[in-house]
Amino acid sequence: MTLPPALLARLQKRGIIKHEEEVIAENYDKEPEKKQNLEENAAGAPGCPNKSNPYHVCVEYCFDHWGDGTPEYRYANAKKLRE
Repeated sequence: MTLPPALLARLQKRGIIKHEEEVIAENYDKEPEKKQNLEENAAGAPGCPNKSNPYHVCVEYCFDHWGDGTPEYRYANAKKLRE
């Protein structure tokens, strides 16, 4: 909702509303870097249990902590898996 011109002028004179300049051009140089970072982490850490979550982005902790996943010998039924 826009203000009437007389009211707008009075509010600007008092300093309540500041004159905003129209932005004609914007800088779009930062966006490709953001997309590039998301593409790098899209696969995620191989062993991260949260990589199927679309809102989870694997960070350095995931790669360090989860690594390649849980080794087979740590499973309770490891003998059954080997047979």
